[in-house]
Amino acid sequence: DHTIGYVEIESRSISYKGEIVRIAALRDVSERFQLQDEIKRNKEKLNRLLDNLPGVAFNCISHENAEKWRLNFLSEGCYALFGYKPEELIGDSISFSSIVHPDDRNFVRQTIQNAIKQKQSYELEYRITSKENQQKWVWERGKAFYNNNNKILLEGFISEITRRKTLEQTNEMLSKAVESSSASILITDINGNIEYVNPFFETKQAT
Repeated sequence: DHTIGYVEIESRSISYKGEIVRIAALRDVSERFQLQDEIKRNKEKLNRLLDNLPGVAFNCISHENAEKWRLNFLSEGCYALFGYKPEELIGDSISFSSIVHPDDRNFVRQTIQNAIKQKQSYELEYRITSKENQQKWVWERGKAFYNNNNKILLEGFISEITRRKTLEQTNEMLSKAVESSSASILITDINGNIEYVNPFFETKQAT
């Protein structure tokens, strides 16, 4: 039926009737190759999915009791977010901790270590500095587990939240300005019902 299959050949030399002859055995391994092809196709599908996500999927392994991490995998979104290609951060040439804002490094490390001790997933927000020297806010979620060699593996996802953090900071500044203003400020709904008054307005009303 012209079906293509795979066979594994094992041969050896033996003595037979005073002569050295070679015998061989054939084993059908088509199913194994089919499984390998399926695994390869599924991996390619997963990589395409990860590469299209607006963020970075990562996998790293721990060294020195979770004090130092070595990246094994970064999805292609790494370049858009960090300015580095995955191969630049995988290995020892550039450590990921070096692009984390210096004021956030201890917080990031401690949060991850606590999650590992408690065997829980973690979420955190921190700042990074891209290759173009741009400061960005990121959100990270991950979880650690042990592999067969009793090494700690960390897997997770990182996405940018700079716009959201900027809006939050702007709103906080406006709120503080309104609270400390020496002018009376009140906010009403469309029906004229008062929803907010600042402290100065309350002081004036009390006098």
